Amino acid sequence: MITTASAANHAYVRGLGADEIVDYNVRDFAQAVANCDAVFDTVGGDVAQRSFAVLKPGGRAAFIASGAQAPKPQRADVCG
Repeated sequence: MITTASAANHAYVRGLGADEIVDYNVRDFAQAVANCDAVFDTVGGDVAQRSFAVLKPGGRAAFIASGAQAPKPQRADVCG
C-alpha cells in the first residue's frame, strides 16, 4: 500500500501497513507513483482530480471529500 503523509505521521501510517509513503510536503504524489489499482482520496478538490493520473488502466478511485458529486475522470480507461 502506498500513502501520502507528512513526515510527522510516517511512523503512524507505516504502523497501519503502508509499504511506501510519499511526503506531500516534499513530493507531488502524482509524480511519485503510477500504475495503482485503486486510489482512496480523503482530500478532494484538485487532489481528487489528480488521483486519476496515478491509476493503471482499469483502475478505480473512491472519494469521501468531494461533495455530493464525485469527480469525473478525464481518462476513459479508469473509473471514479
